[in-house]
Amino acid sequence: MKRHSLTDLLKELRKKLGMSQQAIASALKISFPTYNRWENGKTQPDQMALHMIEQFVKSKRNKVGDLYERYFKSGVTLTIDRSKRIKGERADEWEPASVAANVMDIKSMEGMLWKAACSIRGEKDAPKFKDYILPLVFIKRLSDVFEDEMNRLAGIYGSDRMAREVVEADHSLVRFYIPEEAIWAVISRRRTYEWPEGRRPKTLGEQITSAIRTITRANSSLQGVIDIVDYNETRNGEREISEEALERLVETLSDPRYRMGLKDVESDFLGRAYEYLLRKFAEGQGQSAGEFFTPQ
Repeated sequence: MKRHSLTDLLKELRKKLGMSQQAIASALKISFPTYNRWENGKTQPDQMALHMIEQFVKSKRNKVGDLYERYFKSGVTLTIDRSKRIKGERADEWEPASVAANVMDIKSMEGMLWKAACSIRGEKDAPKFKDYILPLVFIKRLSDVFEDEMNRLAGIYGSDRMAREVVEADHSLVRFYIPEEAIWAVISRRRTYEWPEGRRPKTLGEQITSAIRTITRANSSLQGVIDIVDYNETRNGEREISEEALERLVETLSDPRYRMGLKDVESDFLGRAYEYLLRKFAEGQGQSAGEFFTPQ
């Protein structure tokens, strides 16, 4: 099977079309720096971006038909250099947070979880604390990581809007896909979300439960892991956990000091959080959410 270089293709394409890097970047709907890095072999496009390049070349076949035949015809593989790690490229595992300067240490994590427990103290018995706290810690972690990944993709595709459209079409580009209504900024009400008619939650408890169920529908591996309680459940006409307690809990986890993105916490953060809550407030065993974030 013949192999050709993506860098060679882009250089030949630009020369034959008589277009600048800026012009081709605009045609591909990506930023100029992104295209420049592709052409110079400093970063690599993902498979969706390669498809976008192929469609562009195909649309110019009247001028560059030879390039289309050479680079995209059956039996030809367009190669990209994977011999070195690309800054910002999606990895199959969590990047080590130890390279960051402000990683949340164990003491800070335990302090956050203790504050979270204090925020619902009196609402539930201590052994139940982890059932209400851990799913929220989990989706805060998911949301912060998703935000990091979307920022990276926005750099590749030129805008937040384009990155969102690409990810909605292919969820495999991110570790876990988080629908817009379920991101933490919406849950914490720091970002306005335009709810479809008839779907606006009446309570924060309803909103949290809906967000968790939305996430598990989009990520089947999380079913049975985070959707373990109904935050809007009532018993004898009263809420199991009040709106005020939930607001305190969400506010605690929203503290900027407790960001949980790719380089904010260690990769086994969720496992350690689970172990702390279990050790501090409950006896027994359970499934650790951390397994979903621990490199294999």
